[in-house]
Amino acid sequence: GGEDGGPLRGALRAFSVEPGDLLVWHARAVHRLVVPRDVAVDYSAGKQRRVISGTAVRHGTLYWRRVKSGVLGDASGHDLGDGEVLQGPYFPRIFPSSVEAERQERIGGRLVPRSRWKIWERKMEAQFEELSAALWPPTEDSSGGA
Repeated sequence: GGEDGGPLRGALRAFSVEPGDLLVWHARAVHRLVVPRDVAVDYSAGKQRRVISGTAVRHGTLYWRRVKSGVLGDASGHDLGDGEVLQGPYFPRIFPSSVEAERQERIGGRLVPRSRWKIWERKMEAQFEELSAALWPPTEDSSGGA
């Protein structure tokens, strides 16, 4: 809520979205795109809209598996582990310049397509690790020390 205990008060905005428009918002912004019923294209009649979606992050951003989210937003071919810097052809640098080796991997078609099974496997692996740590916490004897 707001500082006075009431609801947050901000400028709610509505935009008239037209085909070809580019929408950009902060990753933490609550957002929703509603296509009005009176648009020129009737999407309920079987027509599809095309969307290109992407996420930009700043240099040094770390990778963490999406464990509790129901979203399948993880590229499945990379081999990054939790806490590693996002880099490589699955997370290419585009600013201030691209990386030639990353571009060649992508151009050459050597990236593994997104796999729902691989994403599911990552989620289950992370949840198993979390559950195991809760059920069998490490003891001093298992720490590898003398």
